[in-house]
Amino acid sequence: MLLSGGIDGIPLPAPLAFVLALFWMVGLMNAFNFLDNMDGITAGLAAIATLGIFVLGFLWYNFAPASIFLGDAGSLFLGYVVGGLSLRAVAYAEGGVSALLIPVLMLGYPIFDALLVTTSRFSEGRDLAQGGRDHSSHRIACLGLNPKQTATVIYVISGFLTAVAVYLSLFQSGRPLFIALVAVAAASGMALLGIRLFHVPVAAAPGEAPATLARSGTALCEPQEDDLLVLNLPRTTEPEVLSEAVSADSSSRETVKAR
Repeated sequence: MLLSGGIDGIPLPAPLAFVLALFWMVGLMNAFNFLDNMDGITAGLAAIATLGIFVLGFLWYNFAPASIFLGDAGSLFLGYVVGGLSLRAVAYAEGGVSALLIPVLMLGYPIFDALLVTTSRFSEGRDLAQGGRDHSSHRIACLGLNPKQTATVIYVISGFLTAVAVYLSLFQSGRPLFIALVAVAAASGMALLGIRLFHVPVAAAPGEAPATLARSGTALCEPQEDDLLVLNLPRTTEPEVLSEAVSADSSSRETVKAR
């Protein structure tokens, strides 16, 4: 790891940076090993530190206004990791078939957004693979929120669903009927939210704008600058005047309005 770029950020000559990084790695490995003397301490500290690194190293710069972006490779990779880990969580969970509802709850918001977009595009006869600003995030923004507020609302909804899923998995795994009822209640709540957002007017695709746009002051529910065809008409600094062009034939006279 050190030889493949792990010392690039250390502002020291390469040999000294390598030695310092080596001590850092070995020291931390042993520090975490020392802390593994009571249930949950080492794993909990690692989770907290990893979350902090993720926030500072990427999320802080990906939050609006973003300076770095995921792209298809990044978003597909995150979906792959979360999907794979959730499947492994089901494999170790207790509760039989009801355990399958736990990852569905935990990942309820991405599933909700995909269903909302698919339903809206299918009902309008549009290509499901066509990009557009008709996702739940765009619709929430059109209700009057800026990008930061929109992300926060989605965080809260997803965090609530995840907390419910963790609670059910840890404390209610032996009650499949209760888990099913909670899942139905959560699905009903998300369905009501979907119905509300379904009727929010948004641009269907780049360059397309609905007849009536929700005026919230945000750029997400209006055509973006890159999507607009701007006609730069020549202008003069002189006031508007009327000039008359009279042909040689007195019977033919035209009044030309010039700007």
